[in-house]
Amino acid sequence: MKNVNGKNTVKGKYVKGGFQTFPNGKTVYVEDFIENPQQYFKDSTFNPTTYSNKYNPDGDKTKVRVLLEYVGNKQSFWKINQSLILNRIILSNIVTVVIPFAGSGSDFLTIAPLLIEEIKKSGKQIILVFNDLNTSIVNLLKKISSKFFRQQLIREVRQIILDQKELLDENPTLEDYKVYHKLLVEELNKLELDREMNVRRAALFLVVMNTTFGGNYEWKNGKSRISISSDIKKFQGYSKVIEKIKLMSFYLGYFKVVIENKDYKKILKKYDGINTLFLIDPPYLQQDVDVLVSTKVTYGNPDFPHEECINMVKGLKGQFIYHNYRNNVQTKMFSEDKTIGHIEVHKAINNTKSISNKKKPRCVEVIYFSTWNNETTVEETTPEVSTVETQPSVQEETVVEPTTVQTVPLIPTYPMVSMFPMVSMTPSMVINNNIHYRHLKVVIPFLKSVS
Repeated sequence: MKNVNGKNTVKGKYVKGGFQTFPNGKTVYVEDFIENPQQYFKDSTFNPTTYSNKYNPDGDKTKVRVLLEYVGNKQSFWKINQSLILNRIILSNIVTVVIPFAGSGSDFLTIAPLLIEEIKKSGKQIILVFNDLNTSIVNLLKKISSKFFRQQLIREVRQIILDQKELLDENPTLEDYKVYHKLLVEELNKLELDREMNVRRAALFLVVMNTTFGGNYEWKNGKSRISISSDIKKFQGYSKVIEKIKLMSFYLGYFKVVIENKDYKKILKKYDGINTLFLIDPPYLQQDVDVLVSTKVTYGNPDFPHEECINMVKGLKGQFIYHNYRNNVQTKMFSEDKTIGHIEVHKAINNTKSISNKKKPRCVEVIYFSTWNNETTVEETTPEVSTVETQPSVQEETVVEPTTVQTVPLIPTYPMVSMFPMVSMTPSMVINNNIHYRHLKVVIPFLKSVS
């Protein structure tokens, strides 16, 4: 094989592994591997950002890769996840894709280009189900997946950016930015505790989650606990948040989107079937220990039932891709089922700092996956799909809008109606609809004077 420069290139190849028994009777597992991975990835996979830049209808270009800064983001796994989709998942069977632990949505983004290619090729509709117990994540995904609310979300983020420029000095310091960030978090927490599911809450959550330190975050007692970054560039880059909304919107526009707010067990039971693909990314286990215990990063759920989760994954009728750190008990449990494969990925721990220019500490992430054979038949019926659901006590905005996302990912051009009374005006004569803005004009100078 020759490339455009006339040089010989070796085509990449995905080689399936599996359990092998040797003459001495010993059985070992041989992992899947890729011959000439650089060429294989180039020929067979799609960078999600590059794919969006190429096909989004408005022609915008971006470098963003994820919706939120979040511990455990999977943006670096798009090559290996897509390789598994191409070689281990029977994509022609899939009519429903379920993410039981939605988080930042990065699990979906890693494989989204291949799903869209399948939609284009087959003409079928794929149902995309996000689930999370965190109502701020649920609220944000609902607003982005709605063409109506998406435009309001973009406007609200722009207002937050404008407020920051109006309220801070011409050359704000890191401490100035932190004061403003702290006030945004306080306003977010009030909306969370009041169980308001509105655009303002979604905008605040999205902005502050993109200025965290290492993506460290916890959902506890009904509100967000967010670490504050010491990187001033993050506070100066709020405009990137709008690019992230547009990136996610482009991909969601190809699917029928359902957003749930349930315990993961109910989601696995509800959507399980041979036409379902589960992307499962539970809280991380402590690595290489003989007990199923979560790491310190628990997302507010320190007692997550890992054994129960693994047993449910093993019993799924549908296909799955499951991520976690390597753990001795987990390894033993999955190895009991010879139809489940795995690949180990050695990587740096992203939310840790290197010391004295030394390399970051590394971890081993294991990806477990179903290994169906190609004779699997397609189920004729599709699983029941609910409307968007949240906790019964959560207060929704009164605007009624469809839960289905249209297949053409375009931002609507019809005028939007303000959801809040106009109560103040910024120094630049831009109307500000947020009552909290008036408080900031007093609080920020006061906090700066006493700090």
